[in-house]
Order: sequence, then structure tokens, then C-alpha cells
Amino acid sequence: MRQPQDATQPHDAAGSEPTEVMTETLMTTPSSHLSAPAPLLEISGLTVEFPTEERLVTAVAAADLTIRENQVHCLVGESGSGKSQTARAALGLLDPPGRVAGGQMLFHQSDGQVLDLADLKPRGRRMRHIRGGEIGMIFQEPARSLSPLHTVGFQIAEAMRLHRGLTKKESWEAAVEALRAVRIPRSELRAKSYPFELSGGMRQRAMIAIALAGQPRLLIADEPTTALDVTTQAQILDLLREIQAERDMAILFITHDLGVVAEMADEVSVMRRGEVVEHREVHDLFAAAEHSYTQMLLKATPKLRVPTERPGSPPLAPFRSVGTNAHSSTGFGAITSASVATVRGSATTTAAADAAKPLVEVRNLTRSFILKSGALGLQRNQLRAVDGVDLDIYAGETLGLVGESGCGKSTLAKCLLRVEKPTGGTVLQRLTTHVTGDVAAVPERQLREYRRQMRMVFQDPFASLNPRMTVRDILLEPVRGDGPISDNWLVELLELVGLESEHLERYPHAFSGGQRQRIGIARAIATDPQVLVADEAVSALDVSVRAQVLDLMARLQAERGLSYLFISHDMSTVEHLSDRVAVMYLGKLVETAPTAELFTRPMHPYTETLLSAVPIADPVRQRGRARIEISGELPDPTEKPSGCPFRSRCRFAQEICATETPPLRGTGEGRQTACHFAEQLQLTGILR
Repeated sequence: MRQPQDATQPHDAAGSEPTEVMTETLMTTPSSHLSAPAPLLEISGLTVEFPTEERLVTAVAAADLTIRENQVHCLVGESGSGKSQTARAALGLLDPPGRVAGGQMLFHQSDGQVLDLADLKPRGRRMRHIRGGEIGMIFQEPARSLSPLHTVGFQIAEAMRLHRGLTKKESWEAAVEALRAVRIPRSELRAKSYPFELSGGMRQRAMIAIALAGQPRLLIADEPTTALDVTTQAQILDLLREIQAERDMAILFITHDLGVVAEMADEVSVMRRGEVVEHREVHDLFAAAEHSYTQMLLKATPKLRVPTERPGSPPLAPFRSVGTNAHSSTGFGAITSASVATVRGSATTTAAADAAKPLVEVRNLTRSFILKSGALGLQRNQLRAVDGVDLDIYAGETLGLVGESGCGKSTLAKCLLRVEKPTGGTVLQRLTTHVTGDVAAVPERQLREYRRQMRMVFQDPFASLNPRMTVRDILLEPVRGDGPISDNWLVELLELVGLESEHLERYPHAFSGGQRQRIGIARAIATDPQVLVADEAVSALDVSVRAQVLDLMARLQAERGLSYLFISHDMSTVEHLSDRVAVMYLGKLVETAPTAELFTRPMHPYTETLLSAVPIADPVRQRGRARIEISGELPDPTEKPSGCPFRSRCRFAQEICATETPPLRGTGEGRQTACHFAEQLQLTGILR
């Protein structure tokens, strides 16, 4: 094997771009100890109301908030706390029948005048000048905020003409320059693209360009990175910080992610039920939060650390709940005390040696799609969403599956459940004897019992439940055909996930997001499965609700011996929950390892990049970290690089990486890595 030229320094390679290792300066002097910058927007006693036929809803209740010049002010709170309504009120963007019922919003203009934004007509000329010209806004979902009927360049140019009075030609040239300023490559070409032709990260950059078109002094960013994966989020956060510094601009950054707060904030305000309950300098807030709600948010946020008690290899003596009929009135059975429990559907005389074998064994799994393009759809490209994956799921373990959006994680999960039929490879299982042969190839009619033993918890608790079915019908659906089901069994199932008997006759709209996810989990475990596939199962939930659902999943695993395939882009959650972690990139697994090993000593450069991009909910640690900046965006999956799929973004890539695809091979006890130089590289993880 050829040795790398220098395994610790970045350099160019065939087909790759150089990548920089960035070390951010540790902020040792809290801004509260320095002279405070002048106020830019002073909100005092703001009250926002929404009159409805049933009652008057107060979204913001006498809130006070001060945003200072040249600072990043983070507004933190859970869904429904009033964060977004506060920002929308300042810009006159409240949805009907919302109204500002009281308070002041004093904005200090560049000409020295002070305007009370609460007195301006939302559609008046003065407010239109403020909105975009003095205050810009980035919305949470760029796909919904950008017009699908116009090119990105046209939309930016339109904002340029409106706020800067440029001619058509001047505004187009300024739009191209704006795309270049937000680090979009080939900006002349991208300006002619429609939003659907751009990746999520590029769409968000285009939204930033539109928000900055009027050269505002205040930028409001409403959850701008929530829908992005961890590496794209890191790029957007770096971009906002750079632009803020270059333009001497203030940012009001709305988020529920305390890791992002630790990365971005100078000052922090915490909202709960429409009220600002705490306002502190960022270091002071994390060091000694005063309000109980802030303390709860900090406690509920997973912080990256490596627990010494976590096992370093898959469990060899798994446990399962066995005993009574799963649908009897006596419930779900007791946990066996020791050794290897019987796998339902298999003989009770299973040899102890079989306990070390995986419940699900995936080999060389492939799922390809044919994409049509061009005139009349005559041009066809093959997309290998899953490209030769080997994967094992053991009894009683949690296997985390991580990677950027579009890397194939969800498609792999669908192949395991046979929602998608694999194009090639094998899926061997030890969940039931009712399925003979390869799960990837057997007829659909033979999969019923297998699917009872491998169930799925979906990402969106709002979309995954039928709104026309009661909770009773939702829970009965997966066990229809099993004979009479008692109400006692249904109640016991609900209580197992922290719900009550009175919820049986309610419809999904009557529940909160966390309660709906609990219903989804109850539906998944109704068949007494051995494996649960959780596809971003907590990403749509607030931090406190997420902690509750994760606690529930951990308790169910302990009580029922469940195995989890936990798919997520939230590395801190994966670190807390998983026994092993598999890292996926462009359809391939590039590294698998016990969690503690992977987080402290990654062996693949892509894994190191993912860990580097994770924001840690601690401003001292976060701002003192060495950052590995990844170049570019995920390549087009229909045009993957030759050789190593990561080489076009890898700072260690060399000639061999362009010509030979590294296999996923053993690189230590319980570890596999797909890198030619895995043993030579000294990569950085995240330490306690």
C-alpha cells in the first residue's frame, strides 16, 4: 500500500479540492464584562394575540428583548414559545388574525431616527422600506419560501431592484455577485437555476442572499439550519458568522438547538409560553442558568461525551422478553434473567453459540433507480442509492446509522423492511422461521411474519398517523387477524409508552407532537417485534420532548430486549443511545465501530468531518475546538467520483484514491473502515 505524503497535513489530490483545518479563537472574555454595544432593536412589553372563535390566544405576553449592534442574539425556546411570532411582529408579517396588542418595538435607523415598528402599517410604505432594506429575514424552510416559478437569480435581482433601485442589468450582476458572496460555486450558472435544482444547503444560501439584498443592519434568521444535515449546518453557521463580521451586522438567531447557541451567540434570551424568562451573556447562561426552565433545557440537551461504561462490542448474551401470549390480558411477559433468550418462532433448543450471530445480516446490498431526463425522458442515469452495503444488527443492541442527507440511510432502512425491493445483495434474518431464504428476494406474501418482527418508527409524528383513525384503530391495525384483542391489552400497551386509557378514543389531532410519537412507538411494538428501525424518530421534536422519547426508547429496550437501528443526523443523540455506529456516504458504509471508539478515535476522514461539524452545547468547548472544514457539497449521486467516493472532498486523497475503491475492511477489534490509509491517519475525535 502506498503511504500518504503527509497524513496530518491537507493537500490537493486528483479530482479533489483542498480543505482547510480551522482553529477558532477561544473567547475568554465574556461580552458582559465589556462596554455593551448600542441597542439596535428594543422590544418592550410586546403582546401578540390571535383571536379565534373559541378563545383569545396570546402568543407573546409582554416580552422584553434588546438586540445590540454587531452582535448575534439567540432567541431560544421550544415550539409554541413565541419565538417566531416575536420576529414576525417586528416585520409586520403576522398571519391573520394575529395582531400586536401592546408594547413597543423601537428600531434605531441608520439615519439616527428611532421608529416604533408597532405603530407602522404592515403593508405601508415605511414598513416595506424597513422590511428588507433595514431588516432582512431568513425563513426556516427555503423550499417553501422561494418561488418555484422563477430562477434564483431573478428572485435575488428583484429584491435588489426593490431595495437598492438598480436597473435590470445592474440587479442581475448584483444577484450573481450575491450568490458568490454566500459561497455558491459557479454563481453565474446557479443564478439561472430554479430552486428545485439546488441542494438544501444551496437553497438556504440563496435565501441568505435574498435577505442580504437590501444591505440590512439586522438579519433575523428563523431556525435557518433545522432542516439541514450536520455538515451543511456547520457551513451555513460559518457563513453567517463571516457575513456578520464583514458587514458589521446584527443577527437575531431563532433556534431550539443549544449547540447552535453555543456556537453563534453573544447574548441569549430564553422564551417560554410567550414570555422571556431569562436573558444572559452566552457564557454566563451555560455556566449558571438561573431560571428553572433554562436549566431544564440545558439538562435535556445531549452533550457529546464518551461514557466509560458503554460496552465496546456488540452484546453476545442478548435478552428477550418471553412468556405469555403477546395479546393476552396479562400483557407483554417478563424479562428473562440471563443468558440467551429464545427468538420468537425459533426452536427453544437454539444453541448458545447462535446468540453471537446477528439477528439481521446484510451483505452487498444494492438499490438502484433509473432517473429519466432530457427531451421526452430519453436520457437515463442510474442512481445507486445503496451501493454494496454490509451490515449486522445484533440482539439487544442499538446500531446508529449516520451520514449526510441523500447518503442512502432511509433507502437502506426501506430495503431492510422490503418497502423497497433491493436490486442486489442478500438480507438474512434470524427473527422468524416463517421466512425461508433471502428476505431481499422472497415473494411479498411470505413477508408478513418478518415484518411483525421488524417494525418502523417514522420521522414525522404528524404525517405518520392516519387523522381519520382513533388511537384504538391505529393500535389494532398491525395485529388484525390475530383474533380478539382485549381492551386490557390496549390499555397496557398505551401505559407502556406513557399514555392513558382515556386516549384510546381520541384522534391524532388531539395530541402534542411528543404524544403522537409515543402512539407511533406503541403501534410499532404492538406485534412484539425484535427490531425497531427508527428513521429520524426524534428530529422533529423539541429538546425536552426528545429527551422523554429517548428515555422511553431506552426503557423499552431494557424491558423488552429490543434492538434498534437508529437513523439520525444528530450525532450527540446517536452517541448517547448507540452501542455501535455505522457511517454512510454516497450509498456506501465508510466506517463502523463501537460508539466510544468512533467518537474518540475515528479512522475515516469523513467520520472526522462529521464529528467536527457537530455543535457542542458548551460555548467554551465549542469555540476552542479545531474545526475541519469540508469542501463543497455532496456530489451528484448519479455521477459519483471514481475510486473512493469521498476523495473529491478529502484532504488526504492521493492518486490511489482516484483509481481504487477501498473496501470496508477490519481495522481493529470490532471496527471496519473503508480508507486506504486508515491505520496511518491520526484523526481527531470528540473527547470528554
